[in-house]
Order: sequence, then structure tokens, then C-alpha cells
Amino acid sequence: MSFGQNVAATKIELFKYKKSSQIAVMVQQILDDKRKVLLKNIEEMIQEASKA
Repeated sequence: MSFGQNVAATKIELFKYKKSSQIAVMVQQILDDKRKVLLKNIEEMIQEASKA
């Protein structure tokens, strides 16, 4: 669904919007989890490097 377009106010369009919104929230959560894992890995690498 593109933003900035006029959309008919129908139940079908509402369902499409809700599904799109749900997917966006899921993707955001996945990306946030990935960011946390990457930051943890970076912190571990920094700790290992500081021990050397």
C-alpha cells in the first residue's frame, strides 16, 4: 500500500491497512532484536580486544 494515495473507505481496504500495519510492527520488532544481538556481539568483541 502506497502512502499519499486516495483509498476507498471500504472494509477490504481497512483490512489491508491493518495487515500492512501488523507486518510493519513485526518487522520493526525483528530489526530491534537484530540490533540488540549485533550490539551484544560488538560489546563482546570489545571486551575480548581489551583483554589482549
